[in-house]
Amino acid sequence: MKKVILGILAIILVGCNSIQQQDETDNVIKREYVENMEQKYKQLNSEINELSEENHLIKEENKITIEKNKLIEEENVKLLNEQNYVTDYNAQKWPMPVGIKTYNGKTKVHIFPNILAPTIESFQENQVIEAFDYVWSHDWSSDNQDKGLWYVIRSSQGVIGFVNEESIGDYIPDENAKYLKFSDVTETISSCTVGDRIEKLIGALDQDYISGLENGRIYSFLDDEAILAQGEDRFSPFQGGGVLTTFVDVTNHIILIRTDSPIYLLDSGFGVGSKAIDVKNYYDSLYDYDGDAQSLTYRVGENTNLSFTRDTEELTKESIIMHMQISLSSWD
Repeated sequence: MKKVILGILAIILVGCNSIQQQDETDNVIKREYVENMEQKYKQLNSEINELSEENHLIKEENKITIEKNKLIEEENVKLLNEQNYVTDYNAQKWPMPVGIKTYNGKTKVHIFPNILAPTIESFQENQVIEAFDYVWSHDWSSDNQDKGLWYVIRSSQGVIGFVNEESIGDYIPDENAKYLKFSDVTETISSCTVGDRIEKLIGALDQDYISGLENGRIYSFLDDEAILAQGEDRFSPFQGGGVLTTFVDVTNHIILIRTDSPIYLLDSGFGVGSKAIDVKNYYDSLYDYDGDAQSLTYRVGENTNLSFTRDTEELTKESIIMHMQISLSSWD
C-alpha cells in the first residue's frame, strides 16, 4: 500500500514539474514576444520621429519656397511695371499744327507714345516727315511727366512712330524741292496737277483710294470699271485699267499724275477715249511738240511734260488715247 501511495506522489510531482516547465516555457515565449514588440515599437517610433522631422523640414522648405516665389513674383511685377510702355493715350483736345515737318533728332522716335517703348532708328536728323496727328499719353514716369504730348509721324518710306514735340520743327523747302519746279504748269487732270498737294486731289475726287510705296508714296483712285491685277489679291498701279495714279515726294506734293480711266479729264475736256488726232490738233496750237512715233508729248512747263499714249502704232483718224500723264520731263 505504501508503495502505491509513493508511486502516486511521484506521478503528481512529475506532472507538477511538467506544468511548471511548461509555464516557464510560456513565460519565456511571452517575454521574447513582448521584447520583440517593444523593439518593433521603438523602431516604428524612431521611424515616425524621423518622418515627422522630414515632414517638418519639407514644410519649412515649402514655406521658404513660397516666400522665394512671392519675392520673385514681386520683382517680376516691379520689373514689368518698369518695362511696360503700353499706357492709355488719346487725341489732344486743343488743336496743334500738323502737316509736313522736320524731325530734328533731339529725342528718339518710339513705337509707342512712352519713353520706355523701343525706338525706331530709321528716322534721321533733319529728315522731312509728315506729322499727321497729335496725342496725349498717360505716361506718368518720373522722366516724362511734362512730356505727355506726342506727335504721330510718318516718314516718306511709310514708317510710323511717336516723338515728343521738341523734336519737331517747321519744314523750310530748299531750292532743290521738286514741287517748286512746277510753278509754271497750268494743265490739270481732275482739277489737279504736278506741284499740288495730294490732299487737294483727295478732296477734289472725294473718293476712297489705295495707298502704296515704291520709290515714294503712291496714291491710286479707281473708277467703277477698274480691274485688279490678274491673279493678285491686291492692286498694282501699272496693271489693270480704270485708274488714276499719282506719285508724291516727301512733302506730299504730286510729281506725277497719270490715268487710263475715261472719267478723269484734262481741263480741255480731253482724256482717255478721245480721238488722238483731235488731241494733237488742239495741243499743237498751245505747246511745243516733243513726241515720238508712239506718243504725243508736249512741253507744258519748263520741267514738265504732258504725254498721251494711243492705241495704234501710227497716228490715224481712228487712233484713240489710251493713257495720259503729267510729269517731270525726266520721267518720260
